[in-house]
Amino acid sequence: MRKHHGARKWLLWALAILWLFIIVWLSSENGETSAKTSMRLSAFLAGLFKLPEQDLAHLDRDLRIAAHFIGFLIMGALCFSAVRCTWIKSKKTFVWTLIVCCGIAVVDEAKKILITGRHFSLVETVINLAGVGYGVWLMTSVFRRVEKE
Repeated sequence: MRKHHGARKWLLWALAILWLFIIVWLSSENGETSAKTSMRLSAFLAGLFKLPEQDLAHLDRDLRIAAHFIGFLIMGALCFSAVRCTWIKSKKTFVWTLIVCCGIAVVDEAKKILITGRHFSLVETVINLAGVGYGVWLMTSVFRRVEKE
């Protein structure tokens, strides 16, 4: 049982770190590349769901917002899970995970001022923070439910 717990812990840390690298890599693209990537995905989804061409700009905006929220939700969930499996008895797991992940979310957005064609967005920062908060809260709820069973 101990080995299984150890393997789970390392897997969660590996996934959390991998996901962090993916987020940083995607948010480090220059403005033109980021816009092209987003628009290609939007066009694919519009075709898949047979949406009218005039809805493409709205879909692209909504997709970018969702990417921020979902990306940081996943990061918060993975980081909380890794921390929780590493330090099971700590009552501060929620708070420390939230602080660290929120710091990462803010720094990730702030670094965009150094990237050509990108800018710092307070709105996107809030979306990132909301994603982190929901991801950490969601996993807290999952762990509580599992522990009750």
